Amino acid sequence: MQSDTVFRHKLEESPEPEAQEPVELTNDDVQGATKAKEESEEPRERVNALENWELQHGKYGVDALGVKEVIGEFPYKMQFGALDNYIKGEIADRGWEPSPKTYQKILEELEGETGTENMEVLDKMKKLFEYVKVVKKYKELKKKKESFGL
Repeated sequence: MQSDTVFRHKLEESPEPEAQEPVELTNDDVQGATKAKEESEEPRERVNALENWELQHGKYGVDALGVKEVIGEFPYKMQFGALDNYIKGEIADRGWEPSPKTYQKILEELEGETGTENMEVLDKMKKLFEYVKVVKKYKELKKKKESFGL
């Protein structure tokens, strides 16, 4: 029983593409491209004061909370990340300009609400983290309640 099925075909070799000669750019071409980029109507991203500070020094919250020594360890890194995201979200929700000053203001508000001003650094961060978790859950529930019209 011979079948007409062919499993392999010989591939035809394609001719190699011709190499194109390099184009030499003159100084005017480069300046024109730079000028066109500068004049483009795309809005430029503005780096805010907080991002600028963090680009130069690292996370602002690490210095503000004083957790530089332990930030690399797992539970503290996770707690700090959640706290940092919450504070930055609060700045955005309130429509404030992100800056170290506004970050510090919200951090001080949190410390005042939780009574952690005079606590040890790690205990303070743990308590603030737990508080932020509760506040986030509360906001989610409030949002769901509003979506149902209650």
